Amino acid sequence: KKYSYRFRIVTLDGQVINAGGSMTGGSRVQNAGILSRGNEIERLKGSLASMQKELDGMLSDYKLLSEDASAAKAELEGAEGDLLRAKEENIRREGELKLASDKLSSVSSGVKELLEEKETLEKRIESVSSGAEAARSQIDELKETLENKEKELESITGDSKTLQKNREDVASKAAEIRLRIVSLQKDVEANTDEITRLKNRKTGHLDRLSELDGEIREIEEKNDELRALTERLSADEKALKANHGDAQNQINELISQRDELEKQANDLRLHERAKSEERERLSGDIARLEERKIAMRNEYDNLTSKLYDEYQLTRREAAALEIEIDDYSLAAKRLAELKSQIRALGSVNVSAIEEYKEVSERYEFLSGQISDVETSRAELNKMIDDLTGKMAEQFREQFNRINSCFGQTFIELFGGGKAELRLEDERDVLGSDIEIKVQPPGKNVQNINLLSGGEKGLSAIALLFAILKVTPAPFCIFDEVEAALDDVNVSRYAQYVRRMTKNTQFILITHRRGTMEEADVLYGVTMQEKGVSKLLELKTAEMAKKLGLA
Repeated sequence: KKYSYRFRIVTLDGQVINAGGSMTGGSRVQNAGILSRGNEIERLKGSLASMQKELDGMLSDYKLLSEDASAAKAELEGAEGDLLRAKEENIRREGELKLASDKLSSVSSGVKELLEEKETLEKRIESVSSGAEAARSQIDELKETLENKEKELESITGDSKTLQKNREDVASKAAEIRLRIVSLQKDVEANTDEITRLKNRKTGHLDRLSELDGEIREIEEKNDELRALTERLSADEKALKANHGDAQNQINELISQRDELEKQANDLRLHERAKSEERERLSGDIARLEERKIAMRNEYDNLTSKLYDEYQLTRREAAALEIEIDDYSLAAKRLAELKSQIRALGSVNVSAIEEYKEVSERYEFLSGQISDVETSRAELNKMIDDLTGKMAEQFREQFNRINSCFGQTFIELFGGGKAELRLEDERDVLGSDIEIKVQPPGKNVQNINLLSGGEKGLSAIALLFAILKVTPAPFCIFDEVEAALDDVNVSRYAQYVRRMTKNTQFILITHRRGTMEEADVLYGVTMQEKGVSKLLELKTAEMAKKLGLA
């Protein structure tokens, strides 16, 4: 609007803003014609379909491989189970074999012990039988002695005490004899039972002995047969010894013939081995030549197909060209470079001419727009430089005026001293920081931060008055700016405000008496009742005129 709509603007994303205010869209995408985008979409769809087929094939292969892996794992687990069972069966069989061996050894030792026990029992049976006969004879003797004693007791007469004593002795002896007889009878019964048990065991051993006797008889029969066979063999040996001389001569002749035949057979074997090796070598050469022939035939067919697929030439047409290649590796390298350059060209775009025409027109249009934008930018940069120069000049001028007024105001408020404003970078007045240098009377302060609160406040008031001197404002509001000042400085401040009222109207918010004394009108806010504020007004200038003080 400022330049009467003379410029046309182009944004970075291709939007064009014409001088009349209309906008047109642009694009930064290259090679984005309709046909090329359609071809690209078709190519991407074909790639997507082929990739989907490959993914389906890979998924099916993965499924089959997973099933095969599961089956193999199941077979492996089954084989491990069979192996474990086989190991357990082997261990069990080894245990049974060991148990059977132990049982066989125990049975053998038991048979041996039974034989020894048999002999012992036979001896014991004999001793028990002899003891039983001796016990019976002793019992008979004791019975006979008892009868004799009883007869003697009956026949003996005499003193009753003596008889009674003898009778008691005889009775005691008879009781002892009876006890001994009972014990002997028990021993006899025990021996009888033992004899019966031993007889039973003897019967079992006798049965075993009969079995062993049968086996012994069978062995003896076999021994007899072997003896008869030995005798026959001895007779045959004698007959053979008689014919040994003639047989030995025949054997020597046969051995010499066998050696001759073995020598001939070895020679034939060596000749056969050599011929076999030669035949195998020739067969290997034939197989290698056949494989080489097949490989060369396949290579020939592949080259013919490749010649037609890549260069659209038949074998005869290629032979008619009579192209000779001196270095095949260098030719292959050159061919690879040409192919890479052809691939770098990309696919053939049938609408390239129309697209080139459109792009050329758009390029010319955008080139014109860019030229206009560059011209506008140069003009804007020039305008900015001019404005910057003017601003810097005006700023420096006003800064110098404010600096001069600041020094005067500071001297007036402080009653002496000096103050100034400095630019830290004189070359960049618009972006430079401003340093305030003040020195109250009687002090040599290098940094403003070393001043007291009142001195800092009065210095700020002096700077504010200096700015108002240079550029007066219609009115100005101060909110207790003199709160940190003492009474002397408050009076100076109030008098200076009175001097500044020629060009500026001041509204002061204060609680200091000196400031109130210099005011033309006082407004007070009081709250006599809770929650109810009341405004009081006092026109001191009119009162002074009425009282004749002004």
